[in-house]
Amino acid sequence: MYWTVRHSAKHGPLLEPASQEAFDWLAKQKSNAEFYMPKPKSVRSVAQHNKCMAMLRRAHDNWPEHLDAGDFDRFVRRIKVLCGEYEEVYDFEGNPFCRSVNSISFADMDGDRFNRFFDTALALCARVIGCDEEDLLSEG
Repeated sequence: MYWTVRHSAKHGPLLEPASQEAFDWLAKQKSNAEFYMPKPKSVRSVAQHNKCMAMLRRAHDNWPEHLDAGDFDRFVRRIKVLCGEYEEVYDFEGNPFCRSVNSISFADMDGDRFNRFFDTALALCARVIGCDEEDLLSEG
């Protein structure tokens, strides 16, 4: 089903059918049925993801030796935790057990959340390495 959003001065955003399937579905609904506007999510691009991974690789390669970055995958997991991208896991008595690191895959993270993670990770890595954020983003 395809839908479009039309903006109304009186009612705000309105969802309208943009395909025959959507039109047919809407025609079957009761006239007093309640509908909710879905929350739009920003889209991520492969270029954004690649830029983030390249920045994390440069940060890993320049990480201070005394802080033991570990291998790249372990480093990225640590950065995700430090940026708040984790969930606490509790045992059956409610005691904290461990942290489960969230995925930054396309399916698991929308564009807004990814951008927050990227900005936080960039600031953190630049601060620890002791460089400007722009330097960490540069290809050199």
